[in-house]
Amino acid sequence: MADLPPTQDIDETHDCASQSTDSSKAWGRLLPLDRRFPSLELSNDFYTFGRGDDCSFKFVPDMFDGAAQFTTISKLHFKIVLDTLGDSPLVFIHDLSSNGTFVNGSKIGRNKKRPLNNNDEISVSLKNLKCYIFSDFSCACVSYPSEVTDKYTVSKHLGRGAFGEVRLAFDKEYCEKYAIKIVQKKNFSILSKFGKPFTGSVAAEVDILMRLDHPFIIQIYDVMDTPEALYMVLELVEGGELFDRIVSLGQLNELDSKFFFLQMAMAVEYLHNHGITHRDLKPENILLTSKADRCLIKVTDFGVSKLVDEGTMLRTFCGTPDYLAPEVLKTAGCGTYTCVIDVWSLGVILYICLVGYPPFTKQREDCDLETQIVKGLYDFPQNFWHGISQEAISLIKRMLVVDPSERSSINDVLKDPWLNNSEIQKEVQELINCANRISSSRRHHHHQHPQAQIVKPICPSLPDTVPPSVHSPEATNPFDTSSNNLTDLQSSHDSIHRQVIQESTDNVPVNDFKENVEPILTDKSVFRKKRPTLSSPIPVMTKSPRVFTPTDEGYSDEREIK
Repeated sequence: MADLPPTQDIDETHDCASQSTDSSKAWGRLLPLDRRFPSLELSNDFYTFGRGDDCSFKFVPDMFDGAAQFTTISKLHFKIVLDTLGDSPLVFIHDLSSNGTFVNGSKIGRNKKRPLNNNDEISVSLKNLKCYIFSDFSCACVSYPSEVTDKYTVSKHLGRGAFGEVRLAFDKEYCEKYAIKIVQKKNFSILSKFGKPFTGSVAAEVDILMRLDHPFIIQIYDVMDTPEALYMVLELVEGGELFDRIVSLGQLNELDSKFFFLQMAMAVEYLHNHGITHRDLKPENILLTSKADRCLIKVTDFGVSKLVDEGTMLRTFCGTPDYLAPEVLKTAGCGTYTCVIDVWSLGVILYICLVGYPPFTKQREDCDLETQIVKGLYDFPQNFWHGISQEAISLIKRMLVVDPSERSSINDVLKDPWLNNSEIQKEVQELINCANRISSSRRHHHHQHPQAQIVKPICPSLPDTVPPSVHSPEATNPFDTSSNNLTDLQSSHDSIHRQVIQESTDNVPVNDFKENVEPILTDKSVFRKKRPTLSSPIPVMTKSPRVFTPTDEGYSDEREIK
């Protein structure tokens, strides 16, 4: 354990000039809310406060109204810690007292912590015994509506996307981390070129989004609709984007591509089965749960596509339409199209995973990008594709079909021979089981939370031997290579989800998801109260459009592989 900063008695003169802290390295400041307290520069990793001699900053009787008030201060009352383990520092305040430490009037609780944000007020023993206001040198003051601040502490900036900002947030009860997407409504009317500004209630769409429960899809825990903005509270994922993984490696090998693509396809199938078309699938919207070579993925940003009108979506995402299906470009957002637009996008992503450059690009001189997409002008140059299996190439061809009626559905994709790999499926299942064990242990730690057992926020715990598919008339081993393992793996998730809800609702028979699960989940109070059970890890951020830049060799006139 690191040594404590030097102990300093604060005398009656409150002269801070002699402090040993180096103001040039300060990351924050405590500004006094009472003239009897000094201003304190914060430059070390942690500080302790109390009336004990070993504290970094020692409270003395003259700071309080009489001995009775002073004795309510613990020898070690609270500490402020700068956490530098992540990508950017976070500041936490830990309550170590018997009589309480308060931030903005809310008691932290003995041996509990909470993030300390810019302009937070610190009180000791009594909420009206205000000592300091915290000034964070790394950020400007941002205010949020009470609908947000009543439940969450909004912290550092994580990113900015087409519809707004993403910030780190903490649940006030358990100090669990989330990503909170802030979608400014004022942008919708500006971006919508078809005269459809974003107005009205979003409750129905929010209900749909918050019902989603799948191991490969970002969990939406809460959505707050205010007059100025939507605040979407999301699972936090800290492994980075698939885009960055591909860029850092140049490309993925075929087995790793299959490993990640399997998860993407299962996530999209789940969305389609629930009436949601993603509309913006791209490597930036595929997040990785860890930095490991093989990890679970989380598909994100499907929520915005559900809540934002068509014109706004098209105008926003067509700046770089590399992943858009031909029918979307042809109709300019005014026509109708089906969920197979997502299959096209998955085909583009798979192509990129395998060779590190896209099938359609502005780098091609003989044809502009939109023409390439609308006419389906792409190839498989031998010098890049010679080591890729014919099965993978054939799957891409079936996904990148211009005519949507001839294009493979997501169910067809999951049945494709290229994905029928028992070792890959087993590895994915083991990672799901591992994530669920972590989730279960955290639920047990906070067993007092009653809603945790009604609907599982991440995914039901799948046993080592997955039950037979509820959609299959015959029982099958989910990893039996003689059957369609992917369908079984997907449906076993739904099967156990139904079992969990059945056990939690007085043994109501559960035979069909639509008939029995959805009515249970329409109670919004369930979602507003439930606590996330897997504090995963960057969050759900969108970035400015980026493109893969291939070499000139990638667009040679070599004959397409047959």
